[in-house]
Amino acid sequence: MKFYLLLLSFIIVPVFTGCIDSEENNKVIINRSEIGNSCVLNESISQRQESILVGDSVRKYSLSVPKKLSGEKLPVILAFHGGNEGGFYFPQQPSFERLSNNEKIIIAYPQAKKEINNEGAWQLNTDENKMQDINFIEHLLNYIQEEHCGDPSKTYAIGYSLGSMFTYELACHLSNKFVSIASFAGTMPINPKSCETDKSINIMHIHGKNDQVISYSDSWEWKNWNSVGTMMDIKTLISFWGDKNLCLSKSSQELSEYSEITYSDCKDNTKVKLFALNKVGHEWPKEINSTSTNEFIWNFLKEN
Repeated sequence: MKFYLLLLSFIIVPVFTGCIDSEENNKVIINRSEIGNSCVLNESISQRQESILVGDSVRKYSLSVPKKLSGEKLPVILAFHGGNEGGFYFPQQPSFERLSNNEKIIIAYPQAKKEINNEGAWQLNTDENKMQDINFIEHLLNYIQEEHCGDPSKTYAIGYSLGSMFTYELACHLSNKFVSIASFAGTMPINPKSCETDKSINIMHIHGKNDQVISYSDSWEWKNWNSVGTMMDIKTLISFWGDKNLCLSKSSQELSEYSEITYSDCKDNTKVKLFALNKVGHEWPKEINSTSTNEFIWNFLKEN
């Protein structure tokens, strides 16, 4: 028997709201027991703001669940915001919400929390003493899978900027929970403290070649957090995951809008892909190769 302590807010707040700490919000504490039987519920949820107790820390997220049949398992996407954003905002969020309804996907938008031992956002270069964000996501996934029929075989992570960096923390520490990750404008430390994956994971990374915040072509030192260290340039990042997945083949092509690198023939039939966008900086692009970026990402996820 599993117990999840949830605090739910039943007032729908606009997408771009930066904080939900107002006492005016109608929150109730619900003790969910025997979660395994709750998957029969077929309620639909639209960006409901919830909190889950992880250890002694209350963590927040926004959740959308499309209408489904009783007991029907659905794909799950966790979307990780960039630094200093929070408020459950994610680029193209209205488009992802439409995608949730049209494709029947559960989407959750976890929110970073200011902690003493990090910069108030997603923990990078995670070690055994700084597992607060990893533990949060593991608890959240367990809850979504057991309460809302999330499909463990179709569980994905996406991220933007610092959120993109955090998806690689998940790939290192929760590879048993995710099938694929796809993100824009992030990277990871050159010397990760721990990245012993349980299984291979599909990777798609998208990056602007003109990014002045997170360099495409150069390694760089993390700003104010010495424990993170030097960050990888993007080709090194993709090579790291190609090696991690024991990929045997590599191909590349140059197109007018982007260049593409693909590592294939990888362990567990996974693949690693890079799309390097010409004339694009750090801002999330509206579309890639005439396809809306949110659909471009989903097309990769659902095929893997």
